[in-house]
Amino acid sequence: MTSVRRFTLAAGLCCSLISSITTARASDASPAPAADASATEPRHAAPPSPGPERLELGAAVDSESGLIGSAYVGKNNLIPGVFTFATFRYARETQRGQAGLFKPNAFGERVDAGVDFNYRRDAYDDQGFCARTYGIEPYVQFHIGAKGVLTTGLGYRVQTVDHLAGDAPLSFRHDEGTRSGVYLRASYALDKFVDTTRLTMSADLDNHLYNLASGRDGVFQSEGRLRTKVALVPDSLSLLNIVRVGYMHAVGGGSPSVADRFFIGGVSLRGFEPRHVGPRDGNYFAGGDRYATASLDVIKKVGTLLGSAVSISVFTDVGSLWGGDLRPDAAADTRAVVRASAGVAVTFSVAGLPVSLYAAKPFRKQREDVEQNFGMSVSMRF
Repeated sequence: MTSVRRFTLAAGLCCSLISSITTARASDASPAPAADASATEPRHAAPPSPGPERLELGAAVDSESGLIGSAYVGKNNLIPGVFTFATFRYARETQRGQAGLFKPNAFGERVDAGVDFNYRRDAYDDQGFCARTYGIEPYVQFHIGAKGVLTTGLGYRVQTVDHLAGDAPLSFRHDEGTRSGVYLRASYALDKFVDTTRLTMSADLDNHLYNLASGRDGVFQSEGRLRTKVALVPDSLSLLNIVRVGYMHAVGGGSPSVADRFFIGGVSLRGFEPRHVGPRDGNYFAGGDRYATASLDVIKKVGTLLGSAVSISVFTDVGSLWGGDLRPDAAADTRAVVRASAGVAVTFSVAGLPVSLYAAKPFRKQREDVEQNFGMSVSMRF
């Protein structure tokens, strides 16, 4: 088990090569590669909207994941009227892949359709197991009003938990093996449902019901997010609040697999190392089936550095991860215990390269929690 680290520096350097193949309609949104994995990363990445076709290759390095490679390609009209895309991200401990087809207005105006193929693998050295998931999901998107998008999908996934550490707890060993089944998804997103010069608000809710027709207990999983930004002084001082919540439950009295449980830390709870907060069973953090986090940042634009804007913020993060559905033989402490941290961050650019630095210190924690006090990211695209 990793010992408590007082200092962890995450430094990222991203290099991209972009080739525009053709130009699509100016009103189309530009699709992006799958987002970097976070501690509470959604099980399925949102499908991109059709937009400018491009090929993108990237490389990154940071002190936790090591060397990271990525690739993205998107093209219109390989199938008439359909946008086709594929994206892949590789690091030693984590891999993500997604490919799909997306057809706008497939069933009339404002009703889109598509199919996604997903792959993910997590094999963190400090987690005690390896998890792999393959899935396919046809879906339909309904545009509701000016801001809302409702997505419904019926998919199939295969999930494997293996390569358990020799000292892995019994709660992990119960989940060893492969399980597969049908799942349902219903997601709703409201983008800037409040959008004024002083206030913007966005929200999303993502629901899954896994393991249908599989002979195993079904698992209901729900995650929601509310993002609020207030301009205290226009173009100078702002307040940013992000609230995230998650809940899962095994339908039928069982327990969600360790591969489905939530883990927080890192970007979702600054000052704490990713996956090193919450219920712990033996030598490993066991994840939980409920979480809640909230961040509050006061951001001040302070001028320019080498011709680029500089912002400084002070922040506090609060969160908890707990789990009432771990198996009865698990030794984990699954109580809801609040963690909290505070810190300062600065963002600026050097020669056009965005740079972000932060320092955070927990002021409410548990003895077993692992701290991550410093973070840095640098990105470059050419």
